[in-house]
Amino acid sequence: MSLSPLSSSPPVTRSRGCVSCWTLAAVGLLVTIGCGDPSAPGNAADSATTDAGASAQVVKTTLDLRVEPFTDFYFWIRAQAGDVVPTEPEFQPIIDAWMPVQEQRGAWGGFWRFDLAGMLATSPEEFGAWFDKRNESIPSRRGGEIPIRGPGQAMAAAMVEIWPTYLEQHWPTRRDLLMQAKDDLQRQFMPQHQRALQYMLESLAIQDPEITLPVFLALEIHPPGASTFRTNDGAAAVLSTRELLSEGRFSDLAETVLHESTHALDGASRGDGDAFTRLRAKLEERGIERGSRLFRTAPHLIMFVQSEETMRRVYDPNHIAYGDTQRGEIAPLYERDGEPAVIVRREWRRYLDGEAELEETLERIADQVAAFALGNDS
Repeated sequence: MSLSPLSSSPPVTRSRGCVSCWTLAAVGLLVTIGCGDPSAPGNAADSATTDAGASAQVVKTTLDLRVEPFTDFYFWIRAQAGDVVPTEPEFQPIIDAWMPVQEQRGAWGGFWRFDLAGMLATSPEEFGAWFDKRNESIPSRRGGEIPIRGPGQAMAAAMVEIWPTYLEQHWPTRRDLLMQAKDDLQRQFMPQHQRALQYMLESLAIQDPEITLPVFLALEIHPPGASTFRTNDGAAAVLSTRELLSEGRFSDLAETVLHESTHALDGASRGDGDAFTRLRAKLEERGIERGSRLFRTAPHLIMFVQSEETMRRVYDPNHIAYGDTQRGEIAPLYERDGEPAVIVRREWRRYLDGEAELEETLERIADQVAAFALGNDS
């Protein structure tokens, strides 16, 4: 897996158009064990069914919802720098320190060395200590160098000045909003989340990686509004609660937690027999170049469809998919992805309904996506 986003949708402004995943080997991670219902969904590894509750197997992978002040502080800075939210004047020195990296990478998607440190550090001092040990810069895929150590140290120094003000003046209100979202997830989502994970693992033919996935909640983050990162201990995710609750549907937030979980499960997969690995190989066999937009889009669409269908089959049969939602002036994600979304949604639902085996489904998706690509090139 690469260090680039697995998402393929274009950048959007002030709206999460898709969910991205960056993979990396990074700093260590200390997490607590989440809660969950021990009952688990059931479907054979190569033949999914609508019965998401028949299996007696219990997954060891679990989710851990986290609300941390420094995580919210860091991603609020990133949201301001990306013009997602208005800039707080006192934050300008930190934003100025970040801009050399944003100018290299762009506001959308961020830069994992900073974002993961912002997620896992608990103070400006810890954030700065991480960059004290980094190289001064790294090569850019676009040519030239991306500065690392200097901007990180400058951000940390500016954070030290603002951090007490944030804790005193901003954090109490922001904490209350985040804790409300966390409490809602604990009541409405977490009691069944291991059933949902079991259903996804079996549907995607992924061996249980037996990890705890910390899910950090922040009020705002930069587009696309949710990201998952690989760590030494598995993975970690961060979500924007304000963005995901902006349409007034709690299910958008719950589905996105599942979607980010699929990114984590994909990254933590222990073998080469899982659905994503097999689909990527089939796409390459049909001439879809690794790293191309369509190569990234097809597996990512499976993640969306699997997440929405898990919501319907474990939580609410009337769930409205995030990908069908018009968000402000941004068209629904499935509409923007066009024919590939139609293909993947149709074929993956047939598989989940038990009408096709996994191998047949992946072959059909690869064949139709390749035909679409050929038609667009002609």
